[in-house]
Amino acid sequence: MEENKELAANNLLDVRSKFNSKELIDNISESILTGKVPALEGYTILKRMAKVSEEVMKNDEIKKLAMGELEKYAGELKGATKSVQLYSASMSISPTYTFYDFSQCGHEVLDQLYKIQEHVKEMIKQIEDEVKTIPSEESKSQLEFGIKYEGREITFSKMPSLTWENYGVIATVKAPRKVQTIGIRFNKV
Repeated sequence: MEENKELAANNLLDVRSKFNSKELIDNISESILTGKVPALEGYTILKRMAKVSEEVMKNDEIKKLAMGELEKYAGELKGATKSVQLYSASMSISPTYTFYDFSQCGHEVLDQLYKIQEHVKEMIKQIEDEVKTIPSEESKSQLEFGIKYEGREITFSKMPSLTWENYGVIATVKAPRKVQTIGIRFNKV
């Protein structure tokens, strides 16, 4: 019986053959829910595999090898479709991450708003750290003496606001720098 459970757990994530991912998800879930695979064991295996996959896929050499292989297969394809099929998965070469760098645009209002944003983040962090020091209602020292604690009184002497001043400066603003990472995009897993 123990051997059957181990075999079921070992086959839990064998995804090399053709499969429907929804069916696989349903089968794994059912195996755990029906007790074929003990819940904690199945959950642990899935968590480990997710962590292992995540870490291995961060390896730049592996990414480069996979990309080279995909480029070879995609180059052999004819027509508009450039998707490669492998183990029922569909993948292509395309942007996997895009962001815009606005730091060199010369947009004075945007630059000032970024400075304000950083300052506000720092102030929020300081206030949150201060508020964390307030003992909670469940604080053991308060309950020992039978004191009901309902917070700390604080005087708010100032309230922040964002105001706009007349400025009237004409400046040349450049387009942001677009940064893209090209990689393997899985269209269907």
